[in-house]
Amino acid sequence: AAGGVPACSEMQSRYFALLCSGKRRLPDRVRLQGLIERQAAYENEVFHGNPGLRTLVHYNHYMIDFAKVIGCSPWRPALLLDPRLALRLWCGSQTPHVYRLSGPHSDRRTARRTVMSLPPAFTTSQTVLTTAVGVVSRALIALGLMKADPVY
Repeated sequence: AAGGVPACSEMQSRYFALLCSGKRRLPDRVRLQGLIERQAAYENEVFHGNPGLRTLVHYNHYMIDFAKVIGCSPWRPALLLDPRLALRLWCGSQTPHVYRLSGPHSDRRTARRTVMSLPPAFTTSQTVLTTAVGVVSRALIALGLMKADPVY
């Protein structure tokens, strides 16, 4: 979506470099086609006001999906050993730096310093409220009382 082109392009470039170096492989054709179809259906539902427009993505979902295939998700068990960073990731801006903390082509020291230098995106009370809403929403979804977000 708006503003995420450089960050999304960086994730694509990292994945492309891994493909070119032979460190990752594309899924087989059948699986790849299924992924494309599920993502297209997701985008049709989420961006329903713009049918046929294929230049928008949901920034967080896009970055999280690429982080999975690249292996650079910031949410690792080792994060528990750095609670200040974990808190900043939880209530901070999701800048590209969070995906440079680990994985191929990462620079943890510089990425951590950058993430910690940025102002928090949310206050403590906003973070607590948002977290509570998320927990309640998941409970309502599990009970069938609320519709889940589309997935692919």
